[in-house]
Amino acid sequence: MNGASYRGPYVAPESLATLFGCALDRVIEVQVTDATGTSAAARIIAATFTQLNLVLPRGLAPGPAMLTAKRGDLGMALAQAHVESAAPALFTASATGEGAPAAVALRVTPDGSRITMPVAACGESGCLPVGIDLGGPEDRTYLLLFGTGIRFAGQARLSVRANGVELPILGCAAQSEYAGLDQVNVELPRTLSGAGAVELQLAIDGKLANPVVIHIK
Repeated sequence: MNGASYRGPYVAPESLATLFGCALDRVIEVQVTDATGTSAAARIIAATFTQLNLVLPRGLAPGPAMLTAKRGDLGMALAQAHVESAAPALFTASATGEGAPAAVALRVTPDGSRITMPVAACGESGCLPVGIDLGGPEDRTYLLLFGTGIRFAGQARLSVRANGVELPILGCAAQSEYAGLDQVNVELPRTLSGAGAVELQLAIDGKLANPVVIHIK
C-alpha cells in the first residue's frame, strides 16, 4: 500500500510504501521487479512483526510490479503493486491517511516575521484539526503539506483545492530530510477566513490523493 494513505495498489518510484503481513521484522531484503522484468532493491526504513516500511527504487517502469520479501531461512513472501509516474498521497497527523494532515502552517507578517502554527493536535480522543489564524489583512499564510508519490509529477500537473477552490501552489519537491518524503507548499487565501472545517484535495492529472481536513478561524 501507499505509505501515506494506506491505499493500494498504486505506488510510484522513490515513494514510500508499506507491506502488511507477519514476521516482517525478519525480512532482510525486498526486491522490486517492474513490468520490464528489471529488479532493484527497495530500502527498508522500519520493520515490525506485522508491518514493513519501504522506499521504492528509482526508475521503476510503469505497470504491474512484484515485491519479493526475503526472510533468510524462512524463505520469501510476494506482494503485488502497480507502478505509476505519480501516486499522490498525504500523510495525516493520525498516521491513518484520514483526518487532519501532518502539516505546518506558516504566517508571514509585513515586517517579515514568521509565525509557525500547528495544524492538528493529538490526544486521547485522536488527532483533531487546530484552527489556523490567517492574521491581519496584509499577512500571508502558507500551508506546508507532506506526502509521497508526488515528486516526479511537476508543479504544472499538480492541483490542490480547498472546498473545491484551487489554491496557489508555491512549490513541490522531494523533502530533503527524509527519504521518500515529498513537500507541497500552498498559500491559504484570505477568502477562506472564517471558513471553519475545510477539505483539502490534492490531485495530479486528476488522480486524487486521500482528502485531508484543516480548520480555518
